[in-house]
Amino acid sequence: MAEFRWFKFSSIDQYLLQSILRLRQQIFIIEQQSIYPDIDGLDEESWHLLLQTNKKLVGYLRVRETREELRIERVVLDPEHRGKGFGEQLMQRALRKCVQIDPVGKKAVTLGAQTSIQHFYQQLSFEPVGKPFDDGGIEHIKMVYQGKK
Repeated sequence: MAEFRWFKFSSIDQYLLQSILRLRQQIFIIEQQSIYPDIDGLDEESWHLLLQTNKKLVGYLRVRETREELRIERVVLDPEHRGKGFGEQLMQRALRKCVQIDPVGKKAVTLGAQTSIQHFYQQLSFEPVGKPFDDGGIEHIKMVYQGKK
């Protein structure tokens, strides 16, 4: 059974934090062969959404508020759980969290999508803005949510 839970950084215990960092490392650094500083000092100011099945962390993302934006970041799914609708469920929950954080909708909801999966985010009403950019050796593009908040 899939379980989705939100955490602030201060309420994540050491075992859960280790699971988060392990999953992010497994996908972003090892699978994608992208050497970059995943521990960026921004986790402390973010909301963290965890997806667990059978008590194992299989999906994750974080939502971070800045002055101008709500940023959805570090979206990751264990390879065995891709293509089963979990990515969309993570994103839908992230968008609902953005509404809770900014109920008036003054801030744009953004993300930096890998261009190879840009279509996934477009299906969720995100539209690309600007030009592609390099992030950790992988081409990304900034995307802004255009759907109903």
